[in-house]
Amino acid sequence: PRLQARYLAGQLLGLVAHLAQERLLGPGLRGPLVVADSPRAHVLADYDAKNVYDYGSLSEAIAEAKQIMVRARVDGKILGPVDLRRLATPEGRKLAASRLKAGADLLVAQPPSYTRGVLREHVQTLRRSGMEDRVLPAVFPFHGADDILATARKFQWDPPAELLKIAKKGQAALNDEARSVVSSARRYRFPGVCVSTRGTPELAGMLLDS
Repeated sequence: PRLQARYLAGQLLGLVAHLAQERLLGPGLRGPLVVADSPRAHVLADYDAKNVYDYGSLSEAIAEAKQIMVRARVDGKILGPVDLRRLATPEGRKLAASRLKAGADLLVAQPPSYTRGVLREHVQTLRRSGMEDRVLPAVFPFHGADDILATARKFQWDPPAELLKIAKKGQAALNDEARSVVSSARRYRFPGVCVSTRGTPELAGMLLDS
């Protein structure tokens, strides 16, 4: 969705600007400000902002982030999202290709691979598109059924009924399934796995170390 893409653009530029700030900004200059999807341009007045402009697409934001990283000699990788639900369409493949061309090193699959069954479906989608080696499957550890439904509403995801059944057994069962997804993903040609920390880095470490 456009709202999510604009939010990600803001997050991406904000992170890169933070990493590059000390190398790019001279004396008397303050850090850049990124405002994501603000309907009120005057919100920037409080910051006495200069050179204010918007991005027409996430690809434009990725391209600028790449330029900032090169200029600042920041060693890192840029990840862009890819909607697997649209990847089967010419438009979806074109969008994914544009983000890679703009400078994204890899793409992160959305929605996440909720279960091993969903992961297998995602693998087939990526193989048909020829992008299996450019996409990281996403693993999103959930806390329970309410968390699943709230996250689905927020990001416009459609979690499978199987995941909600697992949630009835408790968070430990959800963690076990997420761990199984990580283990299964490593058997394919993916360049890696993207695990959301959900604010708890130790949980991501536990899943990746399995």
